[in-house]
Amino acid sequence: MKRLFLILIMTVFTSPAWAESQFVQSVIDGRTLKLINGDQIRLIGIDLNDDQAKEIGDFVRSLVSGSVVEVEYDVNRVDEEGNLLAYIWFEYEGTENMDVTKFPEEYDMYYFYDPKGKGSFHVLLNSTMIKSGYATPANIPPNTKHAQLFEELYQANQEKMANGPSVSVQTASR
Repeated sequence: MKRLFLILIMTVFTSPAWAESQFVQSVIDGRTLKLINGDQIRLIGIDLNDDQAKEIGDFVRSLVSGSVVEVEYDVNRVDEEGNLLAYIWFEYEGTENMDVTKFPEEYDMYYFYDPKGKGSFHVLLNSTMIKSGYATPANIPPNTKHAQLFEELYQANQEKMANGPSVSVQTASR
């Protein structure tokens, strides 16, 4: 857990200040986005289960379709098919008093708090998909900027699934 927290801190200090803002026109599938300028972005660092293609596409669509996102590139920017390769950050409006070390469990996302204090969170879509169980890490050099984070999130998710859901039993007093 300490290691994951350190990765979180390192990612905060490499925030999307270096990324470019783009508008997502549509989600082609769970790993490919079409931008309003006509470019297609292929999410890097993840692999998807093709059996869940529709569900994954719907999940990604619900998070970024019709939104402005931050596009973060790694070493190789284009694949052999001409798609741009990138990590995608999207903004989630939260509340100022939300705990920055624990995002609400129902969203199951990896994020960092907006340092400008506007009460919003910048969420890394690629890692959100891993943490939510829709993707597994696919660390293909040289595009490995977030490889350690992705592997840590995947391992944490595997441990969570192996331990089963936690059940809370509350006793009412009369």
